[in-house]
Amino acid sequence: MIPATPGQSDKQPMHIPLNLQLFAQDGAAIAPTSVEGAEYTGTILHLTERTQTAVFHGIQARPVVSINRSFSAPINLHFDQSPADLALLARHETDHFARWQALTDLALPNLLKAARDAREGNPVGCETTFVDSLIAAAADESLEPAFRAQALALPSEADIARELGGNNDPDAIHAGRQAVMKQVADAGRDTFAALYDSMTTPGTFSPDATSAGRRALRNAALTYLSYAENSPVRAKAAFDAANNMTDLLHALTVLAHRFPDSAEAAEALSTFRDRFSENALVIDKWFSVQATIPGGGTLDRVLKLMENPLFTRTN
Repeated sequence: MIPATPGQSDKQPMHIPLNLQLFAQDGAAIAPTSVEGAEYTGTILHLTERTQTAVFHGIQARPVVSINRSFSAPINLHFDQSPADLALLARHETDHFARWQALTDLALPNLLKAARDAREGNPVGCETTFVDSLIAAAADESLEPAFRAQALALPSEADIARELGGNNDPDAIHAGRQAVMKQVADAGRDTFAALYDSMTTPGTFSPDATSAGRRALRNAALTYLSYAENSPVRAKAAFDAANNMTDLLHALTVLAHRFPDSAEAAEALSTFRDRFSENALVIDKWFSVQATIPGGGTLDRVLKLMENPLFTRTN
């Protein structure tokens, strides 16, 4: 429904073109022999009435439904699906938007539960259905590296807070998300190690999309490996070997955020500062990385950073 606007309180139904695909339990796409109750052309179901029922004929067994593929209609869709159905779409859907949405819809309930459990002092964990689907997507070589990196990013702490609503506990949200990241990292350690080794971009830096996607996936793998290995060694090696700002800053962030008290983090922060001390915009990134380190010492750290000679309030 479209909300009322001044001078037009009674909105007429809008034409909603829903890109829709049915999948069998083995992941194969299936097509109906006919559709009754709405126009159906190709994979587009045309909804034009305020209330409408479409009946699909020729479907031999319960299908898994993928709705609004490629974001074909700018709508808010409320459609409850089981983790098993979402996992099937996350593995077999060929539309990248719908596949990403299935992975996100699998992730969010687990992250919300993790935040609630952390707040209540309960053990934090997530469903293996979600973990297995995410790792399978990461390892799927038919998907572009950039897509796999985006899938591995997971909904942010801000996304989790928005879904939880009011009276949020930022510490619990952070702790819950960290626990989920750790569980995924431990389960997919071999996959992430293989991705980190294979997604190198040899030669001189190139800003092309393919290289950028490989860098993004390699850095995502580095993030998860920092949880699985619980050591700053790999991130420090990545920092030392980086030949571009994307890799350099990501490795620095992993070191500072995951291992803030390590000698490796201290050395990397010092090296970065000395190398870019004449570039105010890059030094802003150095300040930002440190100001966003999670933990109880954040305020004191920020106040100390504001006293740094390189800090300029007007920059």
